Amino acid sequence: MSGLVPLNSSMSNIQQFVPSLFGSVRSLSNVESSIQNSKLVHTFADTNSLSMIMNAWLAAWQQSQGDTYDTTAYSHCPSTDKQLIAFLAGYIKTNSTLNLCMPSLTRTSSHVKDSYKYVYSNSGYSRMPFFTNNAWNYGVISSSGGTSKGSYAHATVADFLYFLYFGAHFVVPSASSDNGGSTAIGNLYAAVNATFNAGTGLGQLDWSWDKFNSHYSAAAWINTSGYYYLSINSDSEPSTNPLLCAFLCGKTADVNSNTFFQLEGWQNHFPYADGWHSKDYDSYNATLWNFSTFGACAYSEKRSTPIFLAGPDFSLDINGDTMMPLYVGAGSPQNWMNTNLLTTS
Repeated sequence: MSGLVPLNSSMSNIQQFVPSLFGSVRSLSNVESSIQNSKLVHTFADTNSLSMIMNAWLAAWQQSQGDTYDTTAYSHCPSTDKQLIAFLAGYIKTNSTLNLCMPSLTRTSSHVKDSYKYVYSNSGYSRMPFFTNNAWNYGVISSSGGTSKGSYAHATVADFLYFLYFGAHFVVPSASSDNGGSTAIGNLYAAVNATFNAGTGLGQLDWSWDKFNSHYSAAAWINTSGYYYLSINSDSEPSTNPLLCAFLCGKTADVNSNTFFQLEGWQNHFPYADGWHSKDYDSYNATLWNFSTFGACAYSEKRSTPIFLAGPDFSLDINGDTMMPLYVGAGSPQNWMNTNLLTTS
């Protein structure tokens, strides 16, 4: 597979679209060009396909909440995508004090010698509530799509889906020590297990254990807490035609943990060498940008630029040692942090 196969108007060619994202359009040089041009995100898909995916996910979210939705966009959304989107919407509704907390990043001219590992400046985090007067802050995604935030009317749900699309690293601080001693925020990792993996939980067979990942792990250790949605064991698009194929959810620590999640490019499975996941990891190491199925972005915990789904008592103050807010799993400098790639202003 080489060139991109854009989604058609009915999104009936996902079987061809997804594998094409792992062809020539995934060239590292294309991502490096976006980095050079001071972008914070890069899409492997065309802007129309980006827009169609986000509209399908937004419609699935709205339908799950009993709100008005675009019936055509909803009909295009894969059934397994609908299940995960509904779960995320339900979790956030249950924990309705959560805010989408975004770092304000600007690429500087500094970078590691002979590389595209640029230094970014973070001028601070902003809070965006998911609800106003008990109504979801949905936003409107334009039909023209786009590779910048200017392509849609901003509101929290639309922004959340946008950065999910690009593979941003999200952290949900639920530990009481991160919330002023409060336990009001439910643990997302526990909710995933209770809903999908325990007993006769909904769709339990759709998740698979991630045997190892490098998130929140010292150099000599690995994180084995992760679960992938869906359960995919090869570099091929399943016949059910999902779009959300590599949603990874895991723990930030062994004790009193918070939860992290992100949409990866593809699942980590045997054999590892030269597979879709392995090649993305090489590109990640070259840039310290996160890589999703559909794009890449600068929002990674390893460069101290995660996005938070956080309650009102979580402090967004940037710590001078970790270069990001402190939380369980990142409460002190760790060898996986690249604090030299971030400044504050």
